[in-house]
Amino acid sequence: MKQNQRNCVYISYNETTYGNFKEAVQISNHNEYVVWAEASRFDVKKIKFLKYILIAIKGKDRFYFGDLLEVQPYDPTIMANILKEHKHRPFSWRSRSPDAVSTLLYIGNLKEVPEPDKVKSKKRPQRPCYITLQVEKI
Repeated sequence: MKQNQRNCVYISYNETTYGNFKEAVQISNHNEYVVWAEASRFDVKKIKFLKYILIAIKGKDRFYFGDLLEVQPYDPTIMANILKEHKHRPFSWRSRSPDAVSTLLYIGNLKEVPEPDKVKSKKRPQRPCYITLQVEKI
């Protein structure tokens, strides 16, 4: 892989269902990271090499790029505490049921970015997928 390329998870976020994303961005920058509870199951061994995430806001032309700090598979002994935690979770996320959660994503340094060329004119992902982005374009 070239130095100016970044392998990342590409995922969509629905503000109508889950609330405004700006609080998540603030938490990721002021409290080191935000914890995203994802219903899709990730193969943690495959995703270990991915260090970045691109988030598309469903129905809007807004994108956020950040550091994927850790991916944690479902663990019932710690899941309930993490999902209710206030410091690293937006208010609207804390009130949702953890029933469908399969994976926790720890995301830091989120920033709004222009739509990357790689995803222009493509449908937003229904499930997380993996892409390679040019860094100077972000």
